[in-house]
Amino acid sequence: MVRWLTTTDHKVIGNLYLLTSFVWFILGGILALLIRAELWEPGLQIVDNPEQYNQLFTMHGTIMLLLFATPLFAAFTNALIPLQIAQAGSSAPFHLVYSARTPDHVFYANELYSSSQGANGVTVDLLYTRSGLLDDARPPGRLSLDDLPAAAPGEGTTRVYVCGPNGFVENAARLLLDRGHPAASIRTERFGSSGG
Repeated sequence: MVRWLTTTDHKVIGNLYLLTSFVWFILGGILALLIRAELWEPGLQIVDNPEQYNQLFTMHGTIMLLLFATPLFAAFTNALIPLQIAQAGSSAPFHLVYSARTPDHVFYANELYSSSQGANGVTVDLLYTRSGLLDDARPPGRLSLDDLPAAAPGEGTTRVYVCGPNGFVENAARLLLDRGHPAASIRTERFGSSGG
């Protein structure tokens, strides 16, 4: 149970949304049955008064729209979109350099591994700053010039995205410039603290 509640696996998260959506669908369906039973025959009273009928009708609509349809959309979004992106079949090579403190700090580790194993042009380099795996060729340490690919000659439209804490982003952007990537092709996103 704790594994399900703390997971970062997009398929499990999608299943949790789907389960939540189904539970609310059952509850909304029960309310719909009560509403329909009230309308079965003129004069038949299933609920005590018209105000309660109006409340049932409103709760049914709110549950079906906000608590059923919205999580259902989120379920399919979480479960399918990452798979569609990974299977897009793009002919452009994709190289991800992922830096984390330890192997336990890697988000979507299973997906990254499976994406890098296929013949889809995806390369994933996992770099660790504090402690790595026993069979890693690269010892743990900060991102260096040797960890980043050089810009290909004549490569004007390739975008490079760097995301992370301020210090990491600044260092990675500087190293990319040193490797020959044009400044206009480097996109950065900063978040979190700069130390740590």
